[in-house]
Amino acid sequence: EQGAAEGAPFIARHIIQTTTHAFDDFAQGGADRELNKKIMGIA
Repeated sequence: EQGAAEGAPFIARHIIQTTTHAFDDFAQGGADRELNKKIMGIA
């Protein structure tokens, strides 16, 4: 009980908040191949 009473507040203070989106959500947007070619100078 002693460890839990001391440990629980410590853990609560150090929990990392999660985001509402995955880190790779941007990848679902698709690619504009023509724009990419223009940017790379091959269009």
